[in-house]
Amino acid sequence: MDLSGITRIDTAGVQLLLQLSLTAQRTDARLDLHAPSLVVRELVSFYRLEGPIFQPDHEDGNTP
Repeated sequence: MDLSGITRIDTAGVQLLLQLSLTAQRTDARLDLHAPSLVVRELVSFYRLEGPIFQPDHEDGNTP
């Protein structure tokens, strides 16, 4: 999922990411966040959502 253009995200956005994560987990899929903006990376870190489901990638190939 390309999140490079996200400049703001509220609790509804976080809930959506969590629901997508749970759906991916139930179906043995993986949810990749492509080029997440700083806002998204900070929230993923704040809510401790990193892990096997949330794999934020960066255009430079590094993870936070």
